[in-house]
Amino acid sequence: MNTWQTIALICGIVLVSLIFRQMFFPKGLWEYSLAHFRMVHWIPDYYVPGRRTDDKAAILANNPEVLNTIELLKQSIAKRAEPIIVHSLTKSYPIDEDRRAYDGTNYIKCPHCGISSKISVRYGDESGHGLCSLCGKAFAVKVMNGNIYITGLGMKIKMVPLTHKIDMATANSELGFLYRMMNRFSDAQDAYSKAENILDELIQNEPENKEILTSKSLLTFRKGELAHIQNNFTEAKHFYQESLDLDHSIGNHGDDELVNRLIGELA
Repeated sequence: MNTWQTIALICGIVLVSLIFRQMFFPKGLWEYSLAHFRMVHWIPDYYVPGRRTDDKAAILANNPEVLNTIELLKQSIAKRAEPIIVHSLTKSYPIDEDRRAYDGTNYIKCPHCGISSKISVRYGDESGHGLCSLCGKAFAVKVMNGNIYITGLGMKIKMVPLTHKIDMATANSELGFLYRMMNRFSDAQDAYSKAENILDELIQNEPENKEILTSKSLLTFRKGELAHIQNNFTEAKHFYQESLDLDHSIGNHGDDELVNRLIGELA
């Protein structure tokens, strides 16, 4: 193979890689996936739950690949934070019996203009469509399990979707965990705080979302660890217990042994 063939082959590989990333990885997930893959590889050698390992932290701190991984996580967070255009938006509201008319009419907020409108949809898996009496735009309505789900149709909204926000919180949590393994405690706390702010906002809107609550539990455990290795034992115990309580609220008991052992060490 001559030089030009080699160059053509390399260019072809790069092009295929770019096409693959564009087709199969939404914006920001390629960077996160690569960073996460590296961290999974490092954890067995550089991480001990509830322990500070200064010699191993020094190795990570001087590893160019680790520094590149930090940048990958930051890039992932920035890309997932970019608003996208959506053409429909669904919101849910609990049915207020006091405001339901005798004939089954439900009073709802138009997803386009926010002004109250009304549509005749009864309990059960029934659905309907309507036009806002003020702005004239269309929406679809579905009543299920005591909630009204309203979807604006023909919309064009710039927003950061729920899944992107969860990804941002996850990447911040991973970034903080990597900083923790490097003994960069202030940076770890900062990343954890950013993740927590996102998750707390999501929990307000989705209080029973297991994915969000699981992420919150892991983050809370990591906050406990960060306090633990800095000898803030009261704070560590509080976060460990909060993490357990969150796990138990969603039926997760897989980490009970580890967390209870760490709590026992602080007694």
